[in-house]
Amino acid sequence: MAGGAAGVIGAVACSSTAPEWTLPDREDPVVQAEEARLADVVERSGVVWDTFGQMTCEVRLLGADGDASFVWAMCGVGLSEGGRSALSLPLRIEGEDVTEARDGSEFDDSVREMFPPGLAELVFDDQEALRP
Repeated sequence: MAGGAAGVIGAVACSSTAPEWTLPDREDPVVQAEEARLADVVERSGVVWDTFGQMTCEVRLLGADGDASFVWAMCGVGLSEGGRSALSLPLRIEGEDVTEARDGSEFDDSVREMFPPGLAELVFDDQEALRP
């Protein structure tokens, strides 16, 4: 991960069931910088284009594991001016590659493929708490 931030932005603790996932501290300047960098990667990726053109994104960093970063992104046209978001979805980012969760009945399986077990369970249990 860029800038040596891996130790600050993700932690996993083992338990008798699914591992517990600890979210990064969004007040930490390293996390804030990483969120800004990852939002830029998402915007450039082509995942967040619609009929109005390229959308801007806000991301919440959910953690990292090796070269992969996990985020929840909210993207839309005019977000900074109070515009409504058009997309809200979990993403896995590795370098410049962005993988999005699939919709509908494929959502759960795709999240399990994209995220570590403890984080996947958190996505299923409390999506509102994970959004930027």
